[in-house]
Amino acid sequence: MNVPRGLKTKALRKKLIDEIPNAMLRSMLEGECLDVRKIGRPLRGTPGDFILGGFLEGIDYADVDNGEWIWSIGRNKKTGQIRASTSGRYYEHPDYECLWVR
Repeated sequence: MNVPRGLKTKALRKKLIDEIPNAMLRSMLEGECLDVRKIGRPLRGTPGDFILGGFLEGIDYADVDNGEWIWSIGRNKKTGQIRASTSGRYYEHPDYECLWVR
């Protein structure tokens, strides 16, 4: 099993096991899920939304700090900025091309 960088100490593993839902933890440890806080930053003024530095197909996304799955990811049609949300807001948003939906 490939352990994501930064999760190699016993204390961090214990924290993950105690605080992250089991399916999310399993996905992260198996490399099938990315933490949006590691590949982007929170969008100020919009809780649950993130600006991402990139997007990979075939992988799941989560806000691990809050134990929430990402439900939609979209690319702004004018700027190309990629955003993720714990809601479905980027699924049918007129200004965004939907890249991913849960």
